[in-house]
Amino acid sequence: MNVISNRERINRKRFYKSYSSIITFLFSGVLTGIMIKLFDMYAGEIGNIFSRISVWIFLCTTISIRSKTSLKAAVNVFSYCISMLAGYYVMADCTNNVYSLTFVYGWFLVSLGSPFMSFCVWYTKGRGIVSKVLSVCIIVCMELLAILLYDKIRISDIILALATGILVFSNKT
Repeated sequence: MNVISNRERINRKRFYKSYSSIITFLFSGVLTGIMIKLFDMYAGEIGNIFSRISVWIFLCTTISIRSKTSLKAAVNVFSYCISMLAGYYVMADCTNNVYSLTFVYGWFLVSLGSPFMSFCVWYTKGRGIVSKVLSVCIIVCMELLAILLYDKIRISDIILALATGILVFSNKT
């Protein structure tokens, strides 16, 4: 007889619930990577905007804050970042686009650091001084990285910093 006990049903539900967000972020990361590569090839300025770090800080901050726990934030953001890179560079390879290994290594290092950063970002949801300091640090880092990596702050960087500020300062638990 094929009788499934309640315990097995509960364990299956818990398993699917635990891994569904990881699978969702892996899948959406690959799709985002492919889409961004296509923007780079065919959409000019939109591709340039998505090549900037402020976009990714905003997206990863959003994922972190929407996660239920700090550990889930770390796993979700890492899943998204690493699969986005895979999608981007596989698409670049499939279309015979030239890319620099320096950029591959740089974005890979950003992806490796993303779990730690998203773990910290999750704590901006609190109401204490640590939450406020972390929130300000995110916005300051966005703008400093724009200057360090791209020599200046662009309008898109300012808009994304404002959106990130709204996100981290209004989402208090």
